[in-house]
Amino acid sequence: MSPHPAPAEDDAAPSAGSRGAGDASSSASSTAATAATGADHSASDAGLASAVGPVLLVGLLAKLLLVGVVVFAATTQPSDSPYVAPREGDANDVVWDLSRGWDANSYQRMAFEGWYDGFASVRPLGYPALIRAARLLVPESQTAAVLVSNAMSVLALLLFVLVARRCAAGMARDGRASVSAAEAGDGATGAPGATGDVGARVRDAGILFALTPGVLTFGTVAYSESSQIAFGLAAWWCLLRASDPPRGAGLAAVASRDTPAADPDAPRSYAWLALASLLIGVSVMMRHLGAPLLLALGLVELVRVVRRRTRRALLEATALLWTGPLLVAYFVSIWDAVDTHQREIFAMRFVPFGGPPSLLALGISVESVLLIFMTLPLVVLLLARLRAVDGRLLLVALLTLVTAVSFTGIAAQSFTRYAWAIWALPLGALAIRDRAVTWTLAAFLGIVSLWCAVAHVQGSAAL
Repeated sequence: MSPHPAPAEDDAAPSAGSRGAGDASSSASSTAATAATGADHSASDAGLASAVGPVLLVGLLAKLLLVGVVVFAATTQPSDSPYVAPREGDANDVVWDLSRGWDANSYQRMAFEGWYDGFASVRPLGYPALIRAARLLVPESQTAAVLVSNAMSVLALLLFVLVARRCAAGMARDGRASVSAAEAGDGATGAPGATGDVGARVRDAGILFALTPGVLTFGTVAYSESSQIAFGLAAWWCLLRASDPPRGAGLAAVASRDTPAADPDAPRSYAWLALASLLIGVSVMMRHLGAPLLLALGLVELVRVVRRRTRRALLEATALLWTGPLLVAYFVSIWDAVDTHQREIFAMRFVPFGGPPSLLALGISVESVLLIFMTLPLVVLLLARLRAVDGRLLLVALLTLVTAVSFTGIAAQSFTRYAWAIWALPLGALAIRDRAVTWTLAAFLGIVSLWCAVAHVQGSAAL
């Protein structure tokens, strides 16, 4: 006996006329979904194009200006000789000026000598490995280091626009920060106003990102920040891609507000999650300060697994965090040597929020400490806006910032480098409603970047 009563004859099957009407309605819906999706894609492509061009233009022009400042400072300003590396081979003056800093020289030696002494042992080998690979294309390590830093900073600009566009689309979909769905993707048009269109927000945030010290200064001189930033952004883009609807979901599913990408509990792609984890690991091998990204995602995944209590949630977390045990093993293996050398060379330890007090304990004046941390209010402003963009990004930025202000001793002077290598921070500009505020922040950060460029030449505290 069937557990359900058989349907009445009239209910069992639709009439021919009903089927015809249903087929017509379904066809019309499919056509409308196809048209809507095509329009969305066209607008989205236009928005991407309208953002990439200005961001790259500003980034490259700013690089040219910064190179001019570096060359001028190197020509006219006295430098601290212990922090100036010798010229290598036939490297020209500009390349030497961009690659002669003390950290930069250490990375270049590590490319061929590995951890050659205690000073080098506190740094990972990822960026030196890129220098060694680029050395196949150019005759000197100094030229290779400059090439890698600049190439990775340009790549970071492109990746930032891709990530920012997806974040802005999510804000539009969820109705956050006064971003309407009508604004999403309309980046080619729309007059700047109090709210502005999403394309303009992505463009403005990208320009702000291009002028931050982490990208502009330390992505033009031969340092490792731009490599860490680029791989971190690539990892986040893969994480966002993991939530995309599968290829077989159909146009209607993709076009709907109820798309799987909008559902935090929707299944995610194991492959994209695993690739994101790999790129996080590569980012950490560029700079150890990339590690808080994996820690933040570990906390997010823990909450997700506990809340869902499903096998798939556990497998997804495993796919995203598979590099975690490898990184833990790496840090354990180097910890004793790194901790010893950090204390001996930099008077450096990790004390939560201990950075500023340690500088005062070293006898550095209050005025100098305030100068070192002068961009902290801007960091806090962008942090406050990140919550409206993506709570996970806020957690990433917070954990990285806490790490940055917890390095004591000489390393505490590098707050500007640490803070503005947090690639998530400029994404907070997506939630700033007044574009004039974003442009003002961008201009100020550009000035700070030029100050850091002079510091690269002189070996001053801005490093």
